[in-house]
Amino acid sequence: MKKSFLILSFTTCTLLSCGSSDDTSGPADTTPPELTIANILAGDGIVDDAEANAFVISGTSNAENDQTVSLSLSDNLNNLTASASVMNGQWSTLGIDIQSLSDGPITISANVSDKAGNRAETAESEVLLDQNDLQINITTPIALDDLIVSAESKVLKVYGTTDAANGQTVRLFFSDGENRFSQTTTVNNGTWVSPQTNLVNLNDGDISISARVEDTNGEAAQVRVSEIPLDKSITPPAPSQEGTIFLSSTIMTQEDASTLMTVTANGIGTRTMYDRRTASFNQEEARLFNATYSDGFTIEIQVNPEFTATEALQEAEKYGREVGRLPKVLKRDAETMWIHKGEELFGGGNNNFLIHTGTTATVYEPRGILLETLVHEGSHTSLDAYIKDDPDWQYAQTADGTFISEYARDNPDREDIAETFLLYIAYKYRPETLTETLRTFIKEAVSYRMDYFDKQNFELAPFH
Repeated sequence: MKKSFLILSFTTCTLLSCGSSDDTSGPADTTPPELTIANILAGDGIVDDAEANAFVISGTSNAENDQTVSLSLSDNLNNLTASASVMNGQWSTLGIDIQSLSDGPITISANVSDKAGNRAETAESEVLLDQNDLQINITTPIALDDLIVSAESKVLKVYGTTDAANGQTVRLFFSDGENRFSQTTTVNNGTWVSPQTNLVNLNDGDISISARVEDTNGEAAQVRVSEIPLDKSITPPAPSQEGTIFLSSTIMTQEDASTLMTVTANGIGTRTMYDRRTASFNQEEARLFNATYSDGFTIEIQVNPEFTATEALQEAEKYGREVGRLPKVLKRDAETMWIHKGEELFGGGNNNFLIHTGTTATVYEPRGILLETLVHEGSHTSLDAYIKDDPDWQYAQTADGTFISEYARDNPDREDIAETFLLYIAYKYRPETLTETLRTFIKEAVSYRMDYFDKQNFELAPFH
């Protein structure tokens, strides 16, 4: 009888694995990989607006190379995801743009699995997102030169910037170490300026100024400027010169180019012209000329009929050319020019230049100050109306505490602008035309007025 055999193969199974009874590979890997969040770009734990568009997260893991670390970032309302690859025990994201998340705590979660499918315990970290990181700054130097002297100590203004919302209160503290007082102001389009502040109750010596602001969300910022010298015993120098047109004959010269293009005769017409010889406005059958300038201006030159036709043309061309040498801003409101004979002072204002040719011949040309005089009169014509009632100009006058000349001192409302502007352009653009003594006086006497002119951004060609 032939025997038959049934060959059976047995498989050993457990809850964790199942394999052939003759499998010699050993037990399966069931150990989850390790994962940490080791470094966040915002090392201070705060992600500001500069970091939020390229936020980097990195860490460690013993998962195999090229395993993917999955990340989630949440502000509890909004979520973002990112990923990184493990390489030699390290992983790092590229820059993540998290600007769409809301300011406040941001939870970062990271996960990774190894090749066996084992999932690491979730790693978590938290940062504070503050894209509107509140800042406040005090503009320096204080008092233009970081030295507070007598006149300005009575009306000191402190300026600064902040990114707090419009209308938020800025509180300032002034201290000499023993005495302390405060002032308040408000934010206006990212800037703030203190009220005029009298430091009479602070002792001379080094003082400090602090500024503090809170935003609408209660976040606060503050800044402090220290060791600012206060010396109320330093008083501004008194003017020693009668008028500024006489101080230098080289501030402007015939070498300065004129923008005059043409002077065209335009017949005779009735015009009302002021004449210093009669101290009155008079009706004249004036000889008329149109002067055109390459910087865009046209001036009607009205010549007194006491000049012959030939003389009138010569005078119109002469003074039309000289006015063309002036800084552009001094021609902006000039519409007419009156030319008379006689030894009388020039004049400005009334959208006009007033010329008396006798004074040119006896004073202005012999002393070489014809152009300096026209700068003075052009300031009346094209600056006075814009500046004299400006609170910032009036503040500059008060903070300087003195005047550029006796003429300005004696006529502060009428002559201060014209007297100062001539030496402003000289000091700023042609300092070599002034003596060292005069330059020092200008700096000490009218620094606030000079700063005011700087901030107007006048068109000053040919001065550069």
